[in-house]
Formats: sequence, structure tokens, C-alpha cells
Amino acid sequence: MSSLFNDRYGLHRLYYHEAKEAFYFAAEAKAILAVRPELRSPDWQGLGEFVACGCVLEDRRSLRTFMYCPAHRPGYSMVAK
Repeated sequence: MSSLFNDRYGLHRLYYHEAKEAFYFAAEAKAILAVRPELRSPDWQGLGEFVACGCVLEDRRSLRTFMYCPAHRPGYSMVAK
């Protein structure tokens, strides 16, 4: 069991990916992609919002296979079992 926390001011996201064989987490998505390049799968709605609005809306992301601890919630935590 592991506990993960984002920064206490809520400025940065913590990305993670759950797989059958392992649980991956990193401060940047590219660190997980370095280990698991097959996870590079775009979320077309998120990418469209980024191009149109300059940001991704409603807690969406640009890569479909990743989840993240949201940055706008300071001190957000989760437990991985």
C-alpha cells in the first residue's frame, strides 16, 4: 500500500496509471511514457479544448490512459493498494 500526495499549494498535478502488473506515478506524464510508451493515446476532446481555449477543461486530460490527482485541490491525497 502506498500513499500519494500532490504539493500542499495545489500547483502541480500528480499523474498515475494503474495496470495489472504495476502502479505508475510521476510528476510529469512523460516520465511514465518513458517506461510505457504504448500508453500514448490522445483524448481528442481534451486536445481540442487545449487548441481552442488554451487549456483542458473540466478535469479532462490530453492523454486518455492517464489519470491525475488534480492540481486545483491543495494537499490532495490518494492511497494505492
